[in-house]
Amino acid sequence: MNKLRVVAYCRVSTNQEEQESSLETQTSYYRKLISERESWQLVKIYAERASGTQMKKRPEFMKMVKACRQGKIDVV
Repeated sequence: MNKLRVVAYCRVSTNQEEQESSLETQTSYYRKLISERESWQLVKIYAERASGTQMKKRPEFMKMVKACRQGKIDVV
């Protein structure tokens, strides 16, 4: 059985200390969630500190979109 290639995208919008722990919490949550599914394979967790709504200011998000378009990801 082929496993689904899964990624997660985690983001906080500021560099404040509580946001830093939020980013760590998000990445830990998704790492655990994905690892618990036998049919899922963790490809990558895209994580960044970025404010604003413009995608061009979110390089990790753009990398994830590119990987999706290239067919390297099954589930986000």
